[in-house]
Amino acid sequence: MSAETANGPTEDQVEILEYNFNKVHKRPDPTTLCLIAAEAGLSEEETQVLMIARRKICLLSLALDYFSLLPPQCKDI
Repeated sequence: MSAETANGPTEDQVEILEYNFNKVHKRPDPTTLCLIAAEAGLSEEETQVLMIARRKICLLSLALDYFSLLPPQCKDI
């Protein structure tokens, strides 16, 4: 049974996932994913879902940053 609660991962689990996302790999291979899951106390499936969600947040942030650099007349398109 995973340590994840019905409300999502704990702060410690998020810290472990963030560290691995930022310092190890944003797209871990199956072996690395297994190690990250074990370290965080999550299932591999939960870990994979959370890593994918984190990548999507990162991409959205990049898109918003790009959008903020556009001239005002382009934002109304």
